[in-house]
Amino acid sequence: MRQLKITKSITNRESASLDKYLQEIGKEELISVEEEVELAQRIRKGDQEALEKLTKAKYNPCCMTPLYDAIGKSIKTLEKKTADIEDVAVLVTIITDGMENASMEWTGQAIKKLIDERKEEGWMFSYIGADHDVEQVAATISITNTVVWTKTAEGTEAMIDNENMARERYFEKMACCEAAAPCMSVSEKKKLRKQFSEGYYKN
Repeated sequence: MRQLKITKSITNRESASLDKYLQEIGKEELISVEEEVELAQRIRKGDQEALEKLTKAKYNPCCMTPLYDAIGKSIKTLEKKTADIEDVAVLVTIITDGMENASMEWTGQAIKKLIDERKEEGWMFSYIGADHDVEQVAATISITNTVVWTKTAEGTEAMIDNENMARERYFEKMACCEAAAPCMSVSEKKKLRKQFSEGYYKN
């Protein structure tokens, strides 16, 4: 347990009522990341006691990254939206500044299987990350196109520019091939997309 400590020097407030309020909530002990995950799981099952424990005073969201859940739900949503489209190019870019530590519905193994299946259909996946071993984490879920993102204004701008250029190159390659072979079948296009997905960030 950590205790929240707020002083006037930090808040720079003069109000006596605010000072009193800050002193009162400062007595509350914040829950840990592990406790937060456990409580969230209990709350989903309808545990009222867990819900009461997760009060505003004790709740301090920090370092929670349900990465697998976010990826899984996003892919499933895209599957539904493209289900009736026979010839479709799908590019999925994952951007995160943290490693997985809070998913409750999807596991890393399930995400890897899902991504492998979609890649066989010609989907392209890339992973942009900060503050962790980007290549290693991406590899565990079958993604080889990676970029290390520096979390500064300049770094973010460079990351966005890099992604935009990669997408332009990808679609330019597809357009050139389709123009050269207008009668290309859907299966042939899928093979090309798989080919162009390799080295996505390379010129």
